[in-house]
Amino acid sequence: MLQLSRIVSVGLLMALLSGCASTTFRSTWSDPQAKPIRFQRTLAVFMTPNEGERRASEDQLVQFIGPTRSTASYSLLSRADLDDTDRAKEKVRAAGFDGAVVMRVIGERQEVTYEPPTYYRGYWGGYHSRGWGTVYDPGYLRTDTIVSVETNVYSLAEDKLIWSGVSETFDPNDTPRMVTEIAEAAAKQMRERGLLPPAQ
Repeated sequence: MLQLSRIVSVGLLMALLSGCASTTFRSTWSDPQAKPIRFQRTLAVFMTPNEGERRASEDQLVQFIGPTRSTASYSLLSRADLDDTDRAKEKVRAAGFDGAVVMRVIGERQEVTYEPPTYYRGYWGGYHSRGWGTVYDPGYLRTDTIVSVETNVYSLAEDKLIWSGVSETFDPNDTPRMVTEIAEAAAKQMRERGLLPPAQ
């Protein structure tokens, strides 16, 4: 019974852990001449051929930046516009945006990890002479999905890239939630470089 409950507990723990994504940046770059970001109107862009995913992800990014200071690109740019950089820039400038945050998935891979078996010593009641037993958790293979995303922050007023980073997210539950995790991690990186004010 103890062995069964132990295995069940481990199974529940793994189920919980598999539902938790984590994001880290493996590389970042910032313009050494860049001043602290004070965009008045920011365009939120998530580049993907899936229009539904694009809309949901850009809406999530707008919520993170602030609905009064940012706009989802799908309200201004069509998919064809995103494929034509010059046309997209012309529309964005004409609309009065001074900044843009652009995300795009650049890779996805599977990573298999072997978790070795574990042995536990357990106490069974008050019978010391024969009450000690060994509980065994068998080893297992764990497969993680790692999604790489490139995030670029542009100053449209100066027409230049001011910050860029490539992140990795382990086992994302859904793309919009992953976008929020990346935005939070990117904001932390930019605060450390003095590009954003400290978190309130």
